[in-house]
Amino acid sequence: MLQGFVEKDGETYYYLNGNLGPNGITKVGEDYYYVHYGKVIKGRQFYAYKTNCDLPNKEYYNYDKDGK
Repeated sequence: MLQGFVEKDGETYYYLNGNLGPNGITKVGEDYYYVHYGKVIKGRQFYAYKTNCDLPNKEYYNYDKDGK
């Protein structure tokens, strides 16, 4: 069962309990990531219509080259 971050075809995907991670901002450890259809968004700004953590919905967030 896949779990956590997985590199595939040059992209990073996040898996939770064997499934692609939920859409929206997800907190992993002490860091926040935006997951969109399982893919971790990296190096750009993204509008978070949904969060799966303690950050507010409907805000723009910036993600570095590591997706944090």
